[in-house]
Amino acid sequence: MYLAALQKISLLDYPEKVAAVVFTAGCNFNCPFCHNRQLVVPQEYPCGLDEGEFFDFLLKRQGLLDGVVFTGGEPSLQPDLREFIGKVKELGFLVKLDTNGSCPKVVSDLLSGGQLDYIAVDVKAPFDQRYELASGISVDLLSVKETLNKLLLSNVFFELRTTVVPGLHTIDWMTDLACQLKDRALAPRAPWFLQPFEPKNCLNNEYLARAPHTKLELNAILESVKNIYHNVSLR
Repeated sequence: MYLAALQKISLLDYPEKVAAVVFTAGCNFNCPFCHNRQLVVPQEYPCGLDEGEFFDFLLKRQGLLDGVVFTGGEPSLQPDLREFIGKVKELGFLVKLDTNGSCPKVVSDLLSGGQLDYIAVDVKAPFDQRYELASGISVDLLSVKETLNKLLLSNVFFELRTTVVPGLHTIDWMTDLACQLKDRALAPRAPWFLQPFEPKNCLNNEYLARAPHTKLELNAILESVKNIYHNVSLR
């Protein structure tokens, strides 16, 4: 595992749980607004955490932490993710995975092995040519849709997340996406969280000068979306 960093405690990343957050390095997307540049371009940064050091930490936190969140970067790219998560589960911790949904087979294998307790899927944009604008690459949208389908068929809790970026995520974008998510029958199962864009450490430096939406603008987007996909809120 390429472990870039460890956040020893978080009350926000795993709903209603106290968790540690593991950041893996490397990503197959190139979202221009991403504020974790060091996780997308890991060769620019040294590996920050030894596996042995990480498991020593977990042993000392048994009974104190509820779970471990795997985020990135894109954790599903790690070749030994399943084995690594298995070791975490053996220590009695819940596991949450943050993913862009591009590797459905990895998600499916983890689900079938009972290794995931919660999943957050980042949905970047409407499922058409606009996805490429938000992700920075040509994305196999069928793979993302397949991941969502597998989650619908599972018993695992999952959520959807979209970072709302000025200049990209207009009300039209967001209502189109809301219709697509509703059509996939996701609303009864998956809460959808809209996250404000943060202009810091962006992958594309042009986004550093881009002001985030105001609270009023975010609420206007939320209300437009809520008329379609009722299970949605701001985070």
